[in-house]
Amino acid sequence: MIEVKLSFTSYEDALEAFTKLAGKAVIQEVKPTHEHVKPEPVKKEKVVKKEEPVVEAKPEPVVEEPPAPPVFTPPVPEPTVDVATGIPFNDQKGMIAYVMESYKALGSQKGAGIQTVLQALGYNNINDVDPKDYGKLYQGIEQLKG
Repeated sequence: MIEVKLSFTSYEDALEAFTKLAGKAVIQEVKPTHEHVKPEPVKKEKVVKKEEPVVEAKPEPVVEEPPAPPVFTPPVPEPTVDVATGIPFNDQKGMIAYVMESYKALGSQKGAGIQTVLQALGYNNINDVDPKDYGKLYQGIEQLKG
C-alpha cells in the first residue's frame, strides 16, 4: 500500500484531483489541514442488498452399493488312508503325489525302481495306473523303501 499526503486549499480541489487520478473517488475520510476550510458533508448512499431467490438444493438420492458376496474357498481334502489296505491315497492326484514323494525319499538310483514297479503292473506311464491297481503300486514302492 502506498500512502500519499497532499495538501489542497479546498475540499473540491482534493476531490477533483483524486477523481482524475483514480478514475473514481475513493476517500475514506478527508480531514482538512486548514481550519478556514470546512468540508461539505459526504453523502452516504444506502447500500441495498439485492435479494436473490433462495433455491433449495435437493439432495441426491443415496445409492447404496450392495455388499460384496461372501467368498468361500472349498476345503482342501486331506489324503485319506484306505483302512482296509492302508494305502495313503485314493485318487490319481494323491497317487502321483505319493509316488513323487517316494521318489524324492528314495533318491534317483532307488527311485528309478518305481518305473520297474509300474512296468511289472503293465503300465509305462504313471498317469495310466488304474485305481484297482493302487494297492499293488503302493506295496511295490514300499518294498523299494524297505
